[in-house]
Amino acid sequence: MRKWFLAVALLVTVSPVGCGADTGGTDYAGAAVCASCHKQIAASQAQTAMATTWRGGAASLPVGYHGRATEGSSKAIEYEIERQNEGLVFSARPPDGVKTALPVKVVMGGERHGLSFLLSLEKLGGLTLERPALIEARYVYNSPNHALAISPGFGSATPGSYEDAFGRVLSPGFQEKCLTCHGEPGTLGAGAHGGVLCESCHGPGLVHVEAIRHGQPGTSIVNPKKLAANGSLEPCAQCHIGFSERSDPLPKELLVSSQVVALRNSECFIQSGKAVTCTNCHDPHRDRPSAEVEKVSTTVCLGCHSAAAKPRAAICAVNARGQCTSCHMPRLDEGVFHMTDHWIRVHPAQGTPSAKHGASLRSQVPPLREFLRIIVTDQRHNADSVAARLARGDTFGDVAHDLSIDATAPGGGYLGEMWLSEMEPKLAAAAAALGYGESSGIVDLGNRWVFLQRMSRDFKTDAGALFEQASALKAAGDVKGALEKDNQALRIYPYFLRALIFMGATLGEHGEVQKGSEVLAFAAQIYPRDSTAQFDLGLTLGAQGDHDGQIQAFRRAIELDPDNIAVYESLGAALYSAGQWQSAIEVCHAGLRIDPLAAMLYFNLSLMLEQHGDAEGSKRARDLAAKIDPGVLLRPKGPV
Repeated sequence: MRKWFLAVALLVTVSPVGCGADTGGTDYAGAAVCASCHKQIAASQAQTAMATTWRGGAASLPVGYHGRATEGSSKAIEYEIERQNEGLVFSARPPDGVKTALPVKVVMGGERHGLSFLLSLEKLGGLTLERPALIEARYVYNSPNHALAISPGFGSATPGSYEDAFGRVLSPGFQEKCLTCHGEPGTLGAGAHGGVLCESCHGPGLVHVEAIRHGQPGTSIVNPKKLAANGSLEPCAQCHIGFSERSDPLPKELLVSSQVVALRNSECFIQSGKAVTCTNCHDPHRDRPSAEVEKVSTTVCLGCHSAAAKPRAAICAVNARGQCTSCHMPRLDEGVFHMTDHWIRVHPAQGTPSAKHGASLRSQVPPLREFLRIIVTDQRHNADSVAARLARGDTFGDVAHDLSIDATAPGGGYLGEMWLSEMEPKLAAAAAALGYGESSGIVDLGNRWVFLQRMSRDFKTDAGALFEQASALKAAGDVKGALEKDNQALRIYPYFLRALIFMGATLGEHGEVQKGSEVLAFAAQIYPRDSTAQFDLGLTLGAQGDHDGQIQAFRRAIELDPDNIAVYESLGAALYSAGQWQSAIEVCHAGLRIDPLAAMLYFNLSLMLEQHGDAEGSKRARDLAAKIDPGVLLRPKGPV
């Protein structure tokens, strides 16, 4: 492990966080005014985990609490959280024994999972950072176990830099949303004491109060029960969509603060006409016990998935009467933390044997959306050839690749997500009759003969498992095996974003730059708002000598995701190589305003400033790079 603490002589200056307003704006009435009419609801809501998620300072921990945690084995880091004067101090001590401490500026969280700590840092060793940093601590106080635990979302590898050891810097956008969603005092109706209160979800209430005074009740306030189906999720989505809408997300990526995104990807949400909402199961005005949530959720499930429903959705072959969430929304553990998977679906990994199968269990609800493959022929005898090969057991994708005249043929006929209301009526009718994994017969359109296949229920899960195997093979040095496994994933799911990026990047890294660039260009085309696809495309374009295209792709990546520090590093290096050194320096500064503890950006900046005559600025940047991560000084001489 790098001895990154040895060089640190720490000088900490705490910067203010809250804005200090009582209600968060002139349009907010305040929770006390809401309670004057809604007494019981307000009193109950004030006791919820949401209302108390802004915890203040030292009083949030038990009196006299002094927590310790050790991470790693022979090169362990010891963490502590302890009271000091009127506040809390979070510290880390590496194997060399040099203890470094940071004051805790903000405590947030609750009793169910635990308390998170935000640490404030403005200077290192007397050197001012690019901007004051608010750091999400790597360890949290896990309330159920009364002990420190690694916060969900942090890797288990032993940290090698100053920033990694303490946690992660909140970017300006991340910081604003983090503090607002946890009810920083003076924001969005959080009031003077903070928390997620009435107006945090229902919107500013002052106009509503004035309307009632003038005899117009029920106006000028957000009431989720009166919103259209999808709109009723919006109050929750203000916070429960994570920090970005991921392109082509995987369920496990949506466990922390992305419950709305997960729900919106569920078949239950789609096929119900977007009628399944958060408040079907959760009461925002009181915390339901787990057993009650299970009971309420089962009632919601059986409202569609039972013989009594007309028409009914599919009947569960394992348990048609209850315990729905334990299989279809299982609890997943991240260390000592228990998360609920809100991407409602059949989980193959559950391994629960089905009691029975058959058409009697199939859904009677006309599907609204399906994932489809297609084969199109322009001759009847070619259609007969397709039918013969499918009957022989050839895969639909292979037959589509060989015989279809549709533009999707190279990808095995993958059409992807299709809304039946937007399809040609004959094709929509054929699709509506298909079960998961089933193929249609010939659909005669007069001058075209078409076959459809409904994708299996688990095609994304199966592709994801293969992708993970590909990643493991690459990490073990088996590049050929990794590419083969990744190709298998793409045969199942041709638009699998991560598999496409993996394929393109890996090909580019191992000499097949042109082919890799083509794969990444395809990924960027079908996912135009994905930053990673643009970033990796830029890397391969640079390897091909297309430096203008590379710079353009990097700038597009930053536009899509301003928090991706690796892109700033690469863009700065690309601009510098192109002779645009002033722009390169500006990009380094822009990146450091996102993450003021990014050692590589300080290192690159120091090299650029040195070569252009700013010796003092170069030394300052180099010293900061060394204090954050001494290993960065071993990098090649030149912006990278």
